Amino acid sequence: MAEIILELDHKNDGVFLISENGNKLGEMAVSKKGNILTIYHTEIKPGAKGKGFGEQLFENMLDYASKDGSMVRPLCPYVDYMFEKDPQRYSRIWLKVEPQMTK
Repeated sequence: MAEIILELDHKNDGVFLISENGNKLGEMAVSKKGNILTIYHTEIKPGAKGKGFGEQLFENMLDYASKDGSMVRPLCPYVDYMFEKDPQRYSRIWLKVEPQMTK
């Protein structure tokens, strides 16, 4: 069974790491500033893709944010896609990123 841990450095930047039998399968890059959890990138190793590890990272991140009382700012396309699929479900923790307007 896969194990997921959150590693944050002294600046609260870090990753949710997913591994199995000591082998890293993927990660979700994050930072925590106050009550905002920003998700930058989710990556699964090529040999582990298509096995649900990305979704496990996503669900673990949701659980963490919910328990911590954090709002999630999804800069990661995968996390944004998951939120867009079911906006009602995630409305309490989703900090929507507005598109930048250029002049």
